[in-house]
Amino acid sequence: GKDFVAIYGFMPAQATMFDAAGKPLYNFGEKPRNCVKWSPLGRFLCLGGFGNLQGDMDFWDKNKLKIMGDRIRGPCSTVYEWAPDGRLFATAVCHPRMRVDNEYIVWRYNGEQLLRKPVAELYDLAWRPAAAGVYADRPQSPERAGKVIEGSSGASGSGAAKPAAYRPPGLRGTRATFSLRDDVESTAGKAGAAPLASEGVSWMGAGPPGFVKEENKLSKSQIKNLKRKQKKMLEAKEQEAADMLGVSEDAPGAADSSAPEQTSAA
Repeated sequence: GKDFVAIYGFMPAQATMFDAAGKPLYNFGEKPRNCVKWSPLGRFLCLGGFGNLQGDMDFWDKNKLKIMGDRIRGPCSTVYEWAPDGRLFATAVCHPRMRVDNEYIVWRYNGEQLLRKPVAELYDLAWRPAAAGVYADRPQSPERAGKVIEGSSGASGSGAAKPAAYRPPGLRGTRATFSLRDDVESTAGKAGAAPLASEGVSWMGAGPPGFVKEENKLSKSQIKNLKRKQKKMLEAKEQEAADMLGVSEDAPGAADSSAPEQTSAA
């Protein structure tokens, strides 16, 4: 061909296509990529990040300069090659660089996963070669043209779904209607409901030894008023006890009123 692609710069690296004279033709943007793989017929292009990178791949249509597969994940791949017809792409995790999870995956030219096969010990993967001119250069299939496969992974071949929050089996399939604000407002003011912090009640425990809560730190005037209230309460209790015994502080001689009156003889 007359064009070439160079990946350069710090990660995330730049990928740019140049003509034979070194003139930039198209910039593929910045992504963690370190490998360029042209299809044998030069129509499709794979930009991958292998080795010490995560194994993400982008599949491009060079003639239209449009992406077909974005962030396709082929984790830990050590082999990555196009098929001679330019319609399939294969990645493989091989021994001895990777002694576990050996497998090979076959992808369509747009990054769609077609086959995944685990192998106990896989040492290499190679397509059967074909003579030049055996396969014709064909564009994308009409049913796939214009569609972009995004974020697939080697494990599932589809977009990586975010894990959902756990729900009990009895509530699965129903709409979640719980709201923390609604729950607090519904319990506030009910008998036996825990008081809220906004009502002036602290929920903090006793704390470590020597810990003094903020509400226990009173000013001098507050301490004086507190002592006055305590004195009044004590006096009231003493008066109540005296009333129950029938003794009045205003009549100290009332206790002798029941004694017989003595008169002197004339």
